[in-house]
Formats: sequence, structure tokens, C-alpha cells
Amino acid sequence: MRLNDPSRKLTTDQLQQELQEMERAVAYYKKLSDEVAGYNILVDSRMILLKRELQQKNDGFSILSSLHKVIGTKVDLDELLQQTLHLILTTLKMDKAVILWRENDEPLLAKWHLGYNTEQIAQLKSQSFDDATLLHEEHILVNKASRPEEKIGKLLHSLELPFAVGIPLYDGKKVRGWMIGGRHKEAQPFYPPLSNGDLFTFHA
Repeated sequence: MRLNDPSRKLTTDQLQQELQEMERAVAYYKKLSDEVAGYNILVDSRMILLKRELQQKNDGFSILSSLHKVIGTKVDLDELLQQTLHLILTTLKMDKAVILWRENDEPLLAKWHLGYNTEQIAQLKSQSFDDATLLHEEHILVNKASRPEEKIGKLLHSLELPFAVGIPLYDGKKVRGWMIGGRHKEAQPFYPPLSNGDLFTFHA
């Protein structure tokens, strides 16, 4: 309806009724617009998550591909594990990575490490790590949204890693060590929170 149509003579009540109809129409289309905007935000968020998951899998395959070149007819454990840590830092963009390793029946020690300065390395190598802390753990995954148990929190403090992911390393059925990597901070988009995708990559 056109309010400025000179051929129409409207009473005050009719004008008010038309205004109310217009207000209802505006409110209806505003609601539709808000719903569409909300849906777009939801789709965008889902797309970001899917891209992140895809990138994590690509990173995992990239690491496996690079490690395949290291593994020949005879595996050099030092070279293999040091190269693994290097790929964790460069491909997964982590700040520090360490492998706690047990020789025979000795306690866990930080045998391989990257991202630590000379002073930190001396401090790291002066420690032995309590097996009981990791005895019943299937993995470690600590990010901003999680609160680690006290023992795991102390372990990560010793490793100077506030946010970390880690898995046990097996020799047959026996745990020989732990591979742990992490970041000093988490901030989108360049330092996204560690997630199950990173855990998947570590397992791979």
C-alpha cells in the first residue's frame, strides 16, 4: 500500500493500521535476516573447523612421508627420533618437543629434545621423570580449555610446556618412552588450540 497516493483518503485508524502492518513486515524480515546471518556464521565456523582438521591430516601425512625417507633397511633410532622432533616443530608449528626415554630399567630421561636453549637443556637433563605420573595415561592433551591433573601439570611445568600433546612409545607391549610436544601460547589462527587432530598425528 502507498501512503502518499493522492487518490486515497485514509482515516487516522487506517493509517495506524497500515503502519502497524509495515512494522510487522519489517520485524519479520529483520528476523529472517538475523536467522540467515546466524546460519552463515555457523557455516563459516564449521568450515574453519573442517579446514583445520584437513590441515592436521595433511601435516600428519607430510611427517610420515618425510620420515619414510629416513627409514631404510636399517633404522638408526637417534636419527629417526631426532628427525621426528624436527618435523613436529616445523610442520606442526610447536615451540618445544622432547622424547623421554628409558634405557633398560632406568628412569625416564629427556634423551631427545628440540626448542630448548642451553640453560633449559641443562635443567632438563638434570631431571628424571616419575613413571607413576604417566603410568595410567593413554595420552596427554592439554590446551586452554582443559585443566590437567596435578601430576601432569607438574610434568609439563618441568618441560616448560603449558600446552602439550604426548603419547607413549612402545617396544612391543612395553612402554619405552614418551613423545611430547607443545606450545607456549594458543591464539587463532596461527596457534590454534591443540586438539584430537594433533593427537592423531602423534599416533600416526
